[in-house]
Amino acid sequence: MDNDTPSKNSPDNSANFRSNYEVGNVDGISGDTVRNFISLNNLDPELLQMVDDKKISLTPAYQIAALTEPEQRLLIETIVHIQEHNVRIQA
Repeated sequence: MDNDTPSKNSPDNSANFRSNYEVGNVDGISGDTVRNFISLNNLDPELLQMVDDKKISLTPAYQIAALTEPEQRLLIETIVHIQEHNVRIQA
């Protein structure tokens, strides 16, 4: 049995039938990794751009994707505020 697929006795046995595991097996990645990548679709476009620009790494991006839209907007505002503050300090 593949190491990326939960065992028959696993509490996550239903995951054996999930398409993210099937897709992952085709590309040689785990179903969890597929699910994490899909979760990035829940990011605000501005945050997703920060991930693309490598200003936010993938691990925190997966967690940020679980935030509500208002929480993500607040995070963006906070990041922008901190960046503006740092620019003023460096000037």
